[in-house]
Amino acid sequence: MVHTYEAALRDRMESLGGMSVRIDHPTPSGDANPTNLPLGACYAWPASGTPLAPEVTAAVTQYGPPSLGFVRDRHDLGMLLLADAHVHRGSVWSFAPTNNEPARLTKAILLARHSGDQDLGGGRPFVAGFEGAEEDVNSADRSSNPR
Repeated sequence: MVHTYEAALRDRMESLGGMSVRIDHPTPSGDANPTNLPLGACYAWPASGTPLAPEVTAAVTQYGPPSLGFVRDRHDLGMLLLADAHVHRGSVWSFAPTNNEPARLTKAILLARHSGDQDLGGGRPFVAGFEGAEEDVNSADRSSNPR
């Protein structure tokens, strides 16, 4: 697993889970079906001075380069944070569990404002699906609580 951070916001956001996206790869068993639960460590990492096991070396060689190049730029990081599902690129994917959508939306808005990214527009790609929701809530409130 690899975490790709926005360096300018990393320290300021660290106590809130960081400004990052996690990149996962298939488990040693070959399972490439991401879940909303984070996987535990896939490989035993050796103690100091002990060589890597062959399967660890193979996994780092196979999944390292696509994981490190997964996030293309700040805009891409923002879009990955706004994604409503895991985003697959080749043999790796971003970890986007449904239970942290509000946190990811908040981070994407902060990133957009920090970087001046008008295309992220303060989370517009994510919140576009909620357009009109406020009117629906207000009209429901008025019908159930007449004044």
